Amino acid sequence: MFFLGALACALAPTLNVMVAARFTLGLAVGGASVVVPAYLAEMAPSSIRGRIITRNELMIVTGQFLAFTTNATLGNLFSDLDGVWRWMLALATLPAVALWLGMLYMPESPRWLATKGRFSALRCSRPASVRIWVPKYMIELTPVSCDVTAIPMPISQTFFVFVGAGLLSLTFVAVWVPETRGSTLEEIEQRLYG
Repeated sequence: MFFLGALACALAPTLNVMVAARFTLGLAVGGASVVVPAYLAEMAPSSIRGRIITRNELMIVTGQFLAFTTNATLGNLFSDLDGVWRWMLALATLPAVALWLGMLYMPESPRWLATKGRFSALRCSRPASVRIWVPKYMIELTPVSCDVTAIPMPISQTFFVFVGAGLLSLTFVAVWVPETRGSTLEEIEQRLYG
């Protein structure tokens, strides 16, 4: 889905095709944002589970940083070319291929979900994913949809609003999210669902 969505975006002849391709990419990202943390939580020993999940999030942010940096470089170096934005979108097919190749070597998921027929990991990750991806979508949509001239401060300062939102999020996590370090998935499930 990542590969086909990125390729369709790069080759989109109309706005409607672009929207459909972006929707496909959104489904791929949404699916991965639910499945990958659940898979990692099942595979990782409880003593290092938090570090593994944190590395996953770090890799996501690093990928976004590399995408923005690459696009900024291409945009500045080849701004005189009409279709440079298509190349930016086409480059997203490379990580998609790398992901597909990497998944060929991933071991099967433990039989924990299959033998217990319970979906506690998915039940836990679904609300978390919604809480992460809805604000992320709103943040990504904001610079595109807002009229920059209507903002009463310089555009460089508007990103401090996002920094403030991040600090509020960190405070929320520190105060309200329970510590699960060293706990097994069964213990976490028991604590959350009784």
